[in-house]
Amino acid sequence: MLLINSNRLGESALNKMAEFAFASQINTAEQLTVRVKTNPGLLAQGELESLHIDGVGLVMRQDLRLEQMQLQMTGIRVKPFKALLGNIELAQPSHGRGCMVLTDQDFQGAFHSPDLGHQLTALGYPHTEIHTQLQANGTLNMTLSGAEIPATTWQFLPTIRPNGGVLLTAQSSIAPALQPLAEVLRTQGEAVFNLRRFELKGLKFIIAGLTVQQGLVTLEAIAAMTEFPA
Repeated sequence: MLLINSNRLGESALNKMAEFAFASQINTAEQLTVRVKTNPGLLAQGELESLHIDGVGLVMRQDLRLEQMQLQMTGIRVKPFKALLGNIELAQPSHGRGCMVLTDQDFQGAFHSPDLGHQLTALGYPHTEIHTQLQANGTLNMTLSGAEIPATTWQFLPTIRPNGGVLLTAQSSIAPALQPLAEVLRTQGEAVFNLRRFELKGLKFIIAGLTVQQGLVTLEAIAAMTEFPA
């Protein structure tokens, strides 16, 4: 469901902009609300007051799911003539804040990507099953099982780098023979925490805060928009 709220300006340009920017990037959504605030005076000067996105149960193009996404962009500078015609083009990059929530199931789904399967095969672990679980103590557990490896559980602690972004650190020693495998899985986990697989075209996230609970992670992000997603 896509709801466009542009009650301060009824031009079809805003409806087209919101749909073009986000609906085309999402396969399905339990709920997706896009609210654009502006007025004729601001738009004539090439400015959208704000753009707010609130989504629940979003399935992205890569069939990856987000439990929740909230995004607020303000002071968006656009090319006014094109905007009035429904063709939104940024005059300069815009920044905002976001909050994203992933469940255990969402996180687990990101570990069943074809590229990760290819990497595991290349390392000699083609039939290894991986189960991830977000823990109440703030860590991520990865449990491996299969013909090529005995049942093994690794625990990683996510932390925020000084310049932003999530880093995973193993909380126990890993046998040297298994370190290449652990590195591949650590990298995959960081990609999920950093929302690299959930970004839309023209929109990037830098994770600035996280809270891990049992079965749930909440990510606070700085959002940078260089173009409206197509």
